[in-house]
Amino acid sequence: MDNKEKFTETLNNIFASLLLDSEINCTQQIKDYLSLVTKEDLDDPDIVYLYFTSKMENCLQNYAASLGLAGPKNYVFALYGFIDNHLSSFCEQTMGSGCSSDRARYLISSYLNNKEILTGQKFYHPRFGDHAQWVAFIESLVDLYYGKPEKFLKSTHDLQKAYALVRKRFSSEYDEYEENN
Repeated sequence: MDNKEKFTETLNNIFASLLLDSEINCTQQIKDYLSLVTKEDLDDPDIVYLYFTSKMENCLQNYAASLGLAGPKNYVFALYGFIDNHLSSFCEQTMGSGCSSDRARYLISSYLNNKEILTGQKFYHPRFGDHAQWVAFIESLVDLYYGKPEKFLKSTHDLQKAYALVRKRFSSEYDEYEENN
């Protein structure tokens, strides 16, 4: 058996271990995998994606399915970093950097647990948009990850319109306050 075959077999064993929830076996398999990886393997993003990243995503999706999550919710586990980064960034751009990570975690948690996404009641709530707009935005990130930006562009546009309405209202209230004081 050559190095590439050992590499493939070890990766398959790692993911089988993850699916079987065998932490000790998985740890040993990862150590075996790392002993077979060459610098050249890690220099080729195609090989890393094909033999590791895509399998890990599939494994995490299977785990999410075992928790009863289906559809786009299933992808949140596999794409958590991607989704969290986009939500945090969007929150930071529209609401400032304070609590943007808290807001992203709140949005993801509410989405996964089928809880209503509330606006503006606590520091970690988004300050604009409604439940349906935030759910559409989160679900659109899955399509964006897989190269389909249409839903993402629409949901971003819808949230930006909601943001503009809030900004306009606060601007009017501020102008009124200035006139009266």
